[in-house]
Amino acid sequence: MYIKPITTELPITLSKLSFGINVDDVYLTRIKWYKNHTLIADNGPPVILPPDRFKLWGNGSLEVVRVQPPDTGEYMCEVIRNEPWGPIKQSHAIEVLHPPSIESDPAKSDPASGYLEVKLGEEVRISCIGKGVPNPVITWKRNGKDLKLINNRHFLSFSAADRYLAGKYECIATNGVGEPATKEIQLKITYPPELTTMKSWIHTAPGFRAQLDCKVTSDPSSQVIWYKGNNPINSDNHRVLLFGDDEKYSLIIRNVQRSDFGIYTCKAVNEIGEETLEFQLSGVPNPAEFKKSEEKNVNSETSYTLIWEVDSFTPIIEYTLWFRPHKAQLNHHRSDWTKLTIPTEHKTNSGYTYSKLYTIRGLKEKTAYEVLLLSRNRYGWSKASPILKFSTAGADETEDIVTSVETETENILENIGSIRSNVEVQPTKRQKQLGSRRAVGNMAAFRYTHAIVCRIPLSLRTRGEIELEEAKKQHEAYVRLLRELGLDVIELPPDETLPECVFVEDTAVICNGTALITRPGAAHRSKEVETIRVVLKKELDLPIIEISDPNARIDGGDVLFTGQEFFVGISEWTNEAGARALAAAFPEYPCTPIKVPESKHLKSFVTMGGPNLLCIGAGKEAQEVLKRMEREATFSYQTLTLPEDQAANVLYLNGTLVHRTIEEIPNSFKVFSEKIDYPRRCINISQLAKAASGLTSSCILVKRTKHIRNL
Repeated sequence: MYIKPITTELPITLSKLSFGINVDDVYLTRIKWYKNHTLIADNGPPVILPPDRFKLWGNGSLEVVRVQPPDTGEYMCEVIRNEPWGPIKQSHAIEVLHPPSIESDPAKSDPASGYLEVKLGEEVRISCIGKGVPNPVITWKRNGKDLKLINNRHFLSFSAADRYLAGKYECIATNGVGEPATKEIQLKITYPPELTTMKSWIHTAPGFRAQLDCKVTSDPSSQVIWYKGNNPINSDNHRVLLFGDDEKYSLIIRNVQRSDFGIYTCKAVNEIGEETLEFQLSGVPNPAEFKKSEEKNVNSETSYTLIWEVDSFTPIIEYTLWFRPHKAQLNHHRSDWTKLTIPTEHKTNSGYTYSKLYTIRGLKEKTAYEVLLLSRNRYGWSKASPILKFSTAGADETEDIVTSVETETENILENIGSIRSNVEVQPTKRQKQLGSRRAVGNMAAFRYTHAIVCRIPLSLRTRGEIELEEAKKQHEAYVRLLRELGLDVIELPPDETLPECVFVEDTAVICNGTALITRPGAAHRSKEVETIRVVLKKELDLPIIEISDPNARIDGGDVLFTGQEFFVGISEWTNEAGARALAAAFPEYPCTPIKVPESKHLKSFVTMGGPNLLCIGAGKEAQEVLKRMEREATFSYQTLTLPEDQAANVLYLNGTLVHRTIEEIPNSFKVFSEKIDYPRRCINISQLAKAASGLTSSCILVKRTKHIRNL
């Protein structure tokens, strides 16, 4: 007789399991137990004892202790009765549930370390064999994100066709029992160098500085070599410099010579392969850019006024302007194109941006046109500008559109062929007024709207023989003068715990509306920096750059900005790491470290007395500093040598030179009077000077259009 089977699911954590059969007078019967049809226990005769962890009780039940996965199976109890009764059988299907685990397939060469490295293009195979009761479900992730459409696969196989497929791959086995099991493989894909750049065509001119930047991405890292033509470049002199880190490699040429023009190549090589990127260093102008006019009535029924700008380090000689009705076919009706040769006025400019206003006349009414422009200087013709599409009054297309696709411009130039050339007649008086002109050099670099100052604390009297009340009066006059020169002055309250808080210059460097927070060489001044950071960020709303190198030290008094480049004094308070941090903060400008006597800042010897004018002391140390600057400078400057060294620290702002009074610098005062032909103001700072302070020390100058309230 068979009794209905019993199925039981048990967690692996179960410590004891008993199962049996209800039979009257069981002690008068013989009981046998089978597992998967194999006899494992019999109360005899003969007696067969059960295996380890199993116990046969007197009532015929079978007990299992410390349940384990191998205990899963079909157990059958057979009760043998005396005649005339037949045996009774009952089955127990036992399934021991246990959490998932993951096994690797040795045949798939899964790394035991969890780290897998392949070359770009090679096959990637990762196994994930799940074990557990019930069978686990397999899911996959990459860098923490689910991989769709590959769930419940025990193997992941793909081609490493892209280096971005590298990352952390994770398989998760889940069966509802206990915690999921996971396996992680960190996949690394090695690949040959990949080279990119923001600019492959670099405009320059003799006497200027040129920088070629080559971004190198590779794994493993690459060796980078620069070539001029077919010849490797060695940084064997101070004029040609090579810099590089893990990604960015730069070729810097100081004091460019005409022989430096040409083709340069950045070549990167690693174990996987190599790549090259070509650059061109040229003296021809940058492509022109058409500008929108802010004036009304730039277009009429038969004319249109164009405005464009061209960057060129050498004067523009002429322009050629090509125009035709829009939507003309590129390879059809070549005569549709009209060429105008437009001369420039022979005018000396102090900047390097040339602008031009020109009116095309004799156009068709209600017609759309397209136009492009080329510019020529002494070194040749520029590349073509992007195409500008414009319309005369009344046309359907009224919005000017610049098409910046270079291939379209080049295709047009290739198909222009021989076109009639019309020489422009003399410009009108209005055109002369608005015509060719360049931006006013670096004059704008010394235009400011705000100044940050800090009132004098009583604790300043600890610094030398300072007469505190007189120092306060001089500082108040200093602040009034800044306001008279058009600055919105933010005055900070004095902090008695910071005797030097009045000398705010050292705490930040401001350039082009961005603030670099310094790391003063004197550690006790770090609290001053925190105060200035709050003002710059919350009051002036300036972008802030922090110095990440913990070894960098830099004081604002060691930073001289000429409007074209930075000089950084390497002194007792500023080191080369600080100079590198400044160069990284303002990469658009050359940055040159200059060794100065340790007891003084760079601006103790030299400051800017006007656009391109260096004010320098006549002393031996000052003249040695000047020689170093002239030797290392990217640009050339005029110098004004002053008999008293302390007179060299001046303020030039908003077109006015501020220097010290005749009582303080009698001989230099005379030099200023004779040599400077633009507005001057003088101020007495004799008391603050006793603390080795200059005119630049007590303010931070900022150019900002937003109105800021005083603190």
